[in-house]
Amino acid sequence: MLLPGWTQPAEGFSAQLATLSDSFRCLALDYRGHGELDRPTYGYRVSRLARDCLDFLERLGLEDAVLLGHSAGCVVIWSFIDLFGDDLVRALVLSDEPITFLKRPGWS
Repeated sequence: MLLPGWTQPAEGFSAQLATLSDSFRCLALDYRGHGELDRPTYGYRVSRLARDCLDFLERLGLEDAVLLGHSAGCVVIWSFIDLFGDDLVRALVLSDEPITFLKRPGWS
């Protein structure tokens, strides 16, 4: 399961999906309010996005998943493991993880 960064749609993984799907079942997840999903006014905490990932895996009956996170997708993965454990996870791929969760003075 491929998890994009904050404000990025899952369609940003189109090249990876095209290539990896030759050998693996690959799914990219749009977070609530991202991509073409509805834009609710609530539920944008990282813990809620992690719960959405759990719901997604469970609804599809997926076990032994490889989770690939890009940027803030890595943060969602760490929250997922912290909250729900790693029983459904076979491996992690973490790409361009943010260096901090806090805004630093001078950052836009």
